[in-house]
Formats: sequence, structure tokens, C-alpha cells
Amino acid sequence: MVEHNLAKVGVASSNLVFRSKKLLNLRSFFYFRIFLYLQTMKTFKPLTGFKPILSTYKFLSLLLIPSFIIIITTSSSFIVAGLFLFFTYAIVSVILLIAQRTTSYQIGNSKIYYKCLYFTKGSLEIASIYKIKLNSSNWSSGMPATTNKGGMSIFYKKYDEIYLSPENNEEFVEEILKIKSDIEIISH
Repeated sequence: MVEHNLAKVGVASSNLVFRSKKLLNLRSFFYFRIFLYLQTMKTFKPLTGFKPILSTYKFLSLLLIPSFIIIITTSSSFIVAGLFLFFTYAIVSVILLIAQRTTSYQIGNSKIYYKCLYFTKGSLEIASIYKIKLNSSNWSSGMPATTNKGGMSIFYKKYDEIYLSPENNEEFVEEILKIKSDIEIISH
């Protein structure tokens, strides 16, 4: 009887009803915090389609045509050389398609969050950005971008640079400028 009365006021710890109410309140609080966190993030998609990656295929062709000629001249069959070219382009196409599907950029909590493929993730403090170069190109880096042309180079800290390729450069920059307005914008 005493245990029953104590359970009503929430003192008895052996009561399962009391423990489940407490657990439910903590779980609700946790989900609410995640919901608020996701509401403050603005997500941007990358440039997609064939046109943004056309320059990558041009560069790849410059590398593969001499390889094709070497394979043919070393008494290999034309079929082997053709299969080599086909599979190389097919593998590159699949990788670029996966990169386009998995790349995303988010702005929130005074940071830019980027993700490309499944292993390239990171964040960048917007307060450390001092210059953004729009419509730039970047051929020599493994930055989280799905194209080498038409993106933007973001210069931050003292000597660091990152190349991103959101679908809409202007909208992306507007969101950044809402957080830090004294960034130098260079339209190329």
C-alpha cells in the first residue's frame, strides 16, 4: 500500500510506469533538439548532369588516346584496346554519377558542411572566409565538387582554399553573406 502511494507521487523507482514516463520525456526532448537543428540548416544540391562533367571527359580523353595508340602499336588486338577504353570511361562515369548523387552542401550554425561520396566530409567556419571567387575552375584538387568548372573557390583562414560546385552559386553566396557580410566576392 505504501509502495503504491509512493509510486503515484513518483518516488518509488521500482515502478515501470514512472520510469517509462521519464524515458519518454528524454526521448521527446532529444528528437525535438534534432528537429530544431535540422530546421536551421539550408541544403544545397551540386551541379548535376552531363554538361558539368564534360570537361572531365575531355581531360580523360587526352590521357587515354595516347594509351590507346600505345596498346595498338604493341601488337595487342584492337578489341583489347577498345575494351580498355570502354571500361575506363564506364568506371569514370559510374564514379561521377555516384559523386553527383551523394554530394551535398549545407549552411547552418555559422558553418558550411560539405559531403562528397561516402568518405569526404567536412565543415568550414564562415567567420574564417575572406574571399569567394565565383565561376572559377579547379583541375588539380580532390575537393568536394562534382565538376571542375562553374563552381566557386572559397578562400578562408590565411592560405586555405576549397572548391565547391553548388547548383546555384548566387543563392549559396547570399546565404553565406547573411552570416558574414564583409566577404570579398569576385565574379570571374
